[in-house]
Amino acid sequence: MKKSGKTLFLTTIVGVLVLAAVIILAGYGWSFRLPLPQMPESALILPSREVELGTPVTVELNLRLPLHIRPREAHLTPPEHTVQNGPMDIRFDAYHWSCANWKIRGRLQALRPGDTSGGTLTVTLSSSTEKPETLTVAIPALTVLPLQTEHDDLDLAGMVPPGSQVSGRKLLWIAVAVIVVVFIGIFLWLRRRREAPAPPRPPWVRTSEALEQLRTEVRSHRINLETAFVRLTDLVRNYLEERYRLPASVRTTDEFLEDLKSPDTPLPAGDKPFLGEFLEAADLVKFARMPPDEAQLLRAVDGAEKLVEHTTPSPLERPGEEVSRV
Repeated sequence: MKKSGKTLFLTTIVGVLVLAAVIILAGYGWSFRLPLPQMPESALILPSREVELGTPVTVELNLRLPLHIRPREAHLTPPEHTVQNGPMDIRFDAYHWSCANWKIRGRLQALRPGDTSGGTLTVTLSSSTEKPETLTVAIPALTVLPLQTEHDDLDLAGMVPPGSQVSGRKLLWIAVAVIVVVFIGIFLWLRRRREAPAPPRPPWVRTSEALEQLRTEVRSHRINLETAFVRLTDLVRNYLEERYRLPASVRTTDEFLEDLKSPDTPLPAGDKPFLGEFLEAADLVKFARMPPDEAQLLRAVDGAEKLVEHTTPSPLERPGEEVSRV
């Protein structure tokens, strides 16, 4: 009796598995008779078609395909003023008797505020009996809102205060002073009749050379734009720390800007607006993951060079008072 019951149980299990296999195979066979579903006019934008600058959005396309057809690859053409953020994702979502649901996703990130349009999502379908077919849907228009910050304008250009340009007469006096200093140095060197150690290179010289090298690497596309922006931020922070003994490299942007409000800060008042906007823009690249474009980065390099130019001491000033360490 026990053996008969066990045999009946095993027979039932085998029968259920065979029936399930028959149903699955029948569904797969029936799928060859199904036509391709009608594609939607456009993909979905998640979580919303209205986002703040720096916030990624997801482009999603839901497809219900016959079992013998599946999406093989997907290509995203970003709308104007946007870039693709990460690879495309093709994922199986649900199974039906003769069909399967697929989710195709890609991420976008806007480069500037405003309305975007013109993007497409292209999906290549593969079949066991037919050649691959390509389907294309439009990406809906996206409204990008400006980033809410304490400063409305994050443009790094045009922040040089009026009257800060060096006049021709001043340049002449500086050149004369440099020549005098050079001759005095040669005279002292000859008088001592020994090889003097090379003087430490001041931070404004090293920083100017580093900025010029960074500009060359950006224009020749030998460096990633995000990496270049991080290097530019480090150059500016290290320069201020060496030039004025400011703890720029160990302060957050908010802490450093708060230090600059002190009346005792040695940084010229005319350069504070540029510095504040520059550091806030750098935080957008580091933490909000907002990729800069090449023109924005080159404007930032120009602004940093002007900051170094304004804060370079006269050759007649006593060495050692501005440089804390080299």
